[in-house]
Amino acid sequence: MESNQCLSLQQVDEEYEFIDEKMSAFMLQNLTETQLQLVQQMSQLVKQNYPRSSEAIHSMVQFLRARNWNLQNAYALYTKRMDWVAKEKPHKITEEDVKESWISRKVEVLNQRGKNGEAILIIRGAKHYPTKQEDLWKFVMFVMESARRVVFCSKDNEQFEAINPQVIVIWDRSNVTRKNFDVSNATPLSKFGDYYPEFLKQVYILYPNWLLNIGFAVIKPFLDKHTVDKISIVKDWNLDVMCKTMQDTIPIDQIPREFIPAG
Repeated sequence: MESNQCLSLQQVDEEYEFIDEKMSAFMLQNLTETQLQLVQQMSQLVKQNYPRSSEAIHSMVQFLRARNWNLQNAYALYTKRMDWVAKEKPHKITEEDVKESWISRKVEVLNQRGKNGEAILIIRGAKHYPTKQEDLWKFVMFVMESARRVVFCSKDNEQFEAINPQVIVIWDRSNVTRKNFDVSNATPLSKFGDYYPEFLKQVYILYPNWLLNIGFAVIKPFLDKHTVDKISIVKDWNLDVMCKTMQDTIPIDQIPREFIPAG
């Protein structure tokens, strides 16, 4: 597949409204009248208190969903994210800033897209080794922002009537050993849900071992159903099963070749 050439900053500004409308069209689907009213109220709150913000309607939906449609809690989450962005400036992190992690290809933002235009990330567990918390934190921010850019910069956007701004993650655990474990960073990374609310469409965990299966069984009762539904642990290591499972959200011609059975 050809690599997508990213638009210039000027072109992004010109295309932003076009893409934003498609994202909003997707996120507003199947909302109730009450939910639509909450989206408008949330948008008004943001405009009143952050007049320079360019947040779109689809973002309002994501914040509200992340807080079970509680307007006060959703706006508090938005405020928290704005404070975080002002401090960390994730959009200004460059490839050079995370060069060592980026060239390792332990995480890649693919050119492929999901059924509704979602960006696709692949995490290669065997290529990750324990690292400083601040370095990993910066790298993950860079990856998240890169995934957002894929949606805005893709030449494929015209084929979608509506675009889902969320991300699909493929966690490839093949060849993972104990040396790849990085438990110390698990808690800090869990906070990213506050900074990128409802950013995850689905995560496919491939090649899980018995320890991961047991660990997930233990924590599953403490997770809400909405979160559990986004996690697909493909226990069968057969490529046919993996490929078929991922076709729920990814067209077969967009699934990385390494997960498609020969023939």
